[in-house]
Amino acid sequence: PVLGRSYFQVAMESRSQHRSQDMGVNQYMGPRQSSLQLMESRVEDGEGSGIFSGIDTTFAGQLPPRLGEGWPADAPSRLTRYRHAIRDAEGRLSALDPSRAAPSLLEARGLLAGLVSSAPAGPERELVESRIARLSEVALATASVVTDVRLSRSTLTPGEAQVVDVNVWNGGPWDIEGAAPELVLPEGWTATPTDESALGAPASPFFRPSIPDTPPDGAVPAGAIARWSWRVHVPDDAQPSAPYYLETPRSGDLYTWPQEPARWATPFDPPPIGAVVSLALRRPDGSVGEVEVTRRAEYVGVDKAEGEYRERPLVLPALSLDVEPRQMIWPLADRTTRAITVIVSNQGEGTRQGSLHLEAPEGFRVEPSTVPYDLPGNGASAAFVFEAVSTGEVNPGVHTFRAMAVDQAGRRFDTGHEIIDYPHIPRAVLIHPAQVSVSAFSVAADTDLAVGYVMGSGDDGAQALSQLGMGVDLLSPETVREGNFDAYDVLVLGVRAYETRPDLVQANDQVLEFARRGGTVIAQYNKYEYPAGGFAPYPVSMNRPHDRVTDEAAPVRILEPASPLFQGPNDITEADFEGWVQERGLYFLGEWDEAFVPTLEMADPGEEPKQGSLMVAPVGEGLYVYTGLAFFRQFPAGVPGAFRLFANLVSLRAQDWKQGRTAS
Repeated sequence: PVLGRSYFQVAMESRSQHRSQDMGVNQYMGPRQSSLQLMESRVEDGEGSGIFSGIDTTFAGQLPPRLGEGWPADAPSRLTRYRHAIRDAEGRLSALDPSRAAPSLLEARGLLAGLVSSAPAGPERELVESRIARLSEVALATASVVTDVRLSRSTLTPGEAQVVDVNVWNGGPWDIEGAAPELVLPEGWTATPTDESALGAPASPFFRPSIPDTPPDGAVPAGAIARWSWRVHVPDDAQPSAPYYLETPRSGDLYTWPQEPARWATPFDPPPIGAVVSLALRRPDGSVGEVEVTRRAEYVGVDKAEGEYRERPLVLPALSLDVEPRQMIWPLADRTTRAITVIVSNQGEGTRQGSLHLEAPEGFRVEPSTVPYDLPGNGASAAFVFEAVSTGEVNPGVHTFRAMAVDQAGRRFDTGHEIIDYPHIPRAVLIHPAQVSVSAFSVAADTDLAVGYVMGSGDDGAQALSQLGMGVDLLSPETVREGNFDAYDVLVLGVRAYETRPDLVQANDQVLEFARRGGTVIAQYNKYEYPAGGFAPYPVSMNRPHDRVTDEAAPVRILEPASPLFQGPNDITEADFEGWVQERGLYFLGEWDEAFVPTLEMADPGEEPKQGSLMVAPVGEGLYVYTGLAFFRQFPAGVPGAFRLFANLVSLRAQDWKQGRTAS
């Protein structure tokens, strides 16, 4: 009733925030119900049949009937008075004048503060303290008092300092006395009071707010704003703001919880800088209500199109090294030169100079060995290209090129970062080593073929083919709509291409005609739009839920080992399915026309075998392939067998397939 919306509508709004998986849904009007069956209860039946029937969800109900040793003897009477104060606040609360409820809320807070002042440590005390914190927030809200902590910069870098403001805006009817903010900083960080302010230059020439004063006695009259400022120094050894659950290696597929239980299951650690703001509200009757709240620092900026925005501040290394590409394969017979680009970014405010080098693993060499850099601050960057070549003594396996920068003070930097920043979630940073992982193995491909690649929702297929030595063109929407693919021998359709490329949907007849005239079309996994749209050359369907194999180590049976698909240019065996990551595949075909030939069989443990993961069909003079194999997950991991099989797919010629089928 308060929002004019049902629980279902709120839930569907929440579901629509799951944007990485396209989970947006309608918020239908009207009631919705989900049925639950009660299997066991630990409480006596209460009134009604609700899910919380018989459970006291009130604050007082969560405390034991008698508090233990160390608690005040009159604790029950204080809790009774607390309940009365809360009920009184509920009766007084008015949307037009919320301050009417503030006296009762302050009284309730004072009762709990006195109750817990000498109480022993334990879960009961923690419960009371959490309620005190909530009452402080509600009391300030009803009294129209706003507090915040602002940083002068959205990123913090070790060895530098930034200005922090703590602001108190008394927008209510009562004066504030004794306001006394105290900064909360990580261990080793220091702060010095300053007259500077984090309030930057106004974005508009028409609105120029004055910088609030700092009251020496902490008095903030009704309608006034006060400010306390510090210059906070970030020590050289300050750690980046990486997610806490990445601090230690995972145990299998599970993250390792940190030692502090308060951090468990939280999405992120709080920002590194915060403040505890203590103040007292002087009511008209002369009584004083004390309040204490904790605030975390934010950066407040202005977007010219959207207006004011607030960001979670992040600690970043002063220098960031991003290496491109971060993963590549290296055929053992390859003696060509590969370019590795290192992008150096200065995240700090001051200029940094020094040297950059790329360390080559055994069997490789790079040129040049070292390059100098000289970068101004505030995100300035420069790209440096190193040439890597095999010395002819490369062993199969994974090899690593490592980038390292040294600044004028001798400090070393060997990591890069990615900032995850979307409007609907707090931003975060992922730190990764500045290195290139090279997977070296024996692989061959028909490099005489010309390949056109239609990128879908995004994958590394085109890059994989390029690293195999094949000529690949990414086809633009204009080229696809024209439907002239005569310059190519093979068309590869990226993952979910029919969902994300309307130009491909329009040109599907031309794609099939390309196959009929002798070309090879390879369609990687698509969702239900694919069979529903009739995009395959013959009738196909997908089961609901779709067939997939989630166990990346599930056994794979090659149905026709003598098929040309598995004979060349790479001899594919079951060993090529070792070391796959995350899953075997998804959105397999469930049923298909007899023209399609299944080539592999696999299943998750305990399930029926599935044969719809890799299908080949002759079409006129050419070939059409549909595969739900998760190549897009294997390419970034450098899985040798996936590259070898993909090379065979793209190298497969229609005449070889037909001759192989006739021979079998």
